[in-house]
Amino acid sequence: MTTKGTEKLNNINGNLNLSKTYNWIEKTFSALLGEALNEFWEMDIDYKLVEVNENQGFFFTGSEYFVTRVKLTKEHQFVVRLSKETVQIILDMALGYNPDFEFEKITELEAKILTAFGDFIYEKFSGMMLSKEEITDVQGDCYLTYLLKDLTENPSKIIVTIPNAFLM
Repeated sequence: MTTKGTEKLNNINGNLNLSKTYNWIEKTFSALLGEALNEFWEMDIDYKLVEVNENQGFFFTGSEYFVTRVKLTKEHQFVVRLSKETVQIILDMALGYNPDFEFEKITELEAKILTAFGDFIYEKFSGMMLSKEEITDVQGDCYLTYLLKDLTENPSKIIVTIPNAFLM
């Protein structure tokens, strides 16, 4: 069924307008990610939402990730994945360029900083998510993939996973 040129799909909750959903996510969560990047790192980092998916999409593959998980309920968790390239860029910008950076040898201090950043993203996003008392029985996850722009030749990604049940 088509309404004003916009495709509609049926999902668990009824009709889902893909264009409106993407625009709402772009407007809401992208602004919050920008705030998190600017406030936590105290630097302006350009980024772009490139994918909203209910599965680990195209951009998910081809990278190693530093992962921060925030447990929401027994069944649900909020996940922030920082690609190897993103980790290197952020640590270089925040702590100074390290020509000997090895993702596999992140220090305990670097891991604590990156985990704190993942937690900070959750704090920013949580204001636009339902509380565990408000959630419905919706299954699945929503993967938001952001690319950091013009920083390296390799795609630098931040992938945020939000359980569908917690989306407003």
